[in-house]
Amino acid sequence: MGSVIYITAPRPILPLLSYLLYAAAALVAVHQHPSAWSLEHDDGLPAAISHAVYGTRLGLYDSNVRAVFFQLRDTGLTPQSLENALEVVSQGKTPRGATTLANDGIGDGQPLFMGIAAALFGAHLSSFPILFLLLMGVATLTFVARYRDDRLFMVPLTFAALSFLLLTPLLSDQQVLDEAPVGGNRFFGMLGVLPALHLYFDISEEARDAQSNSSWLSGVQVVLLVPGYPHAQQLSVSARVVGTRGI
Repeated sequence: MGSVIYITAPRPILPLLSYLLYAAAALVAVHQHPSAWSLEHDDGLPAAISHAVYGTRLGLYDSNVRAVFFQLRDTGLTPQSLENALEVVSQGKTPRGATTLANDGIGDGQPLFMGIAAALFGAHLSSFPILFLLLMGVATLTFVARYRDDRLFMVPLTFAALSFLLLTPLLSDQQVLDEAPVGGNRFFGMLGVLPALHLYFDISEEARDAQSNSSWLSGVQVVLLVPGYPHAQQLSVSARVVGTRGI
């Protein structure tokens, strides 16, 4: 009787594949469903463009750059009007004004994140989801490098839940989309999910089971968790908004 050979894929493949599928779906969603970035358009976004195009320090915006975005409150804030304003200021021809510290009321994390994203990937709205998803990829790789047992199931479970969000009013309702775009203020707390799980498993694990490389891997997750922590309240508000819109 011939023996049956079972070929099992390596355990880390499923978590990594789930991340890649979610990242691809999120980028497609961002392209097909643009947001007006209503919470960031007059603070974090001007600071990002001021840094990437006009050379201000991270977290500071040029007053004339901000004025271009701020006037959208009167003329009408839409995804298209935001793109038009961004195209104007990204040419670098806006006269220089005074520099002011960006303050969105919940800390400096979002302006700093958006400034780094614009500096790395250009003065485009797509730069922010790209950096956000790359940071999620770092969190995923760190989790996979640390755990090689059933706890890896938490990674595809997390990305399955995030993928499900793409089918909710988070995309279908323009008002919700404008308030919580991928990589935006209210969505940023999602970055902390895997780091929080990673640290929870580390703390609850017995010392004798700890691996020698766990300390620096946990350190990476702490770095990723800290920026998302101030956004926890915004994330809960966004969840309530999505739930209300879905009723």
